[in-house]
Amino acid sequence: MAIGLNSIIFIQMIGFLTLLFILNIILYKPVLRVIRERKKSIENLLNQAGELQSKASENEKAYKEKFEKSEASAKKEYEDIVLSALKEKEKTIEEEAAKAIEVIENEKKEILSALSFELTKAKQHSDDISNKIYEQLVA
Repeated sequence: MAIGLNSIIFIQMIGFLTLLFILNIILYKPVLRVIRERKKSIENLLNQAGELQSKASENEKAYKEKFEKSEASAKKEYEDIVLSALKEKEKTIEEEAAKAIEVIENEKKEILSALSFELTKAKQHSDDISNKIYEQLVA
């Protein structure tokens, strides 16, 4: 059997080339277009994700700065309140100590006055007793 070139081979070649041309238009080009579009959309999404990530890190930095400022402010305010309370405590203690000293001085004066009165009274009483004893002894 000898291989010969007859018209069937040319018809099959024309059919095959026609099929390739039709498949190229119907299948291959649309698939390549969809692949390119998908690649572009993926690149766009990756770019958007990068932008969002950078914005998120900027927001995180801003949040940290605000948090640190508010924490420092709260700490300073707390220290001011504590210092104010300590000063008020010292002032109250001083006032109460002054009042206590005044009360003690007043009580001391009253006690000395009462003691002086009692001593005078005791002296008069002892004088009365000694006078009575003397009168009974002399009489």
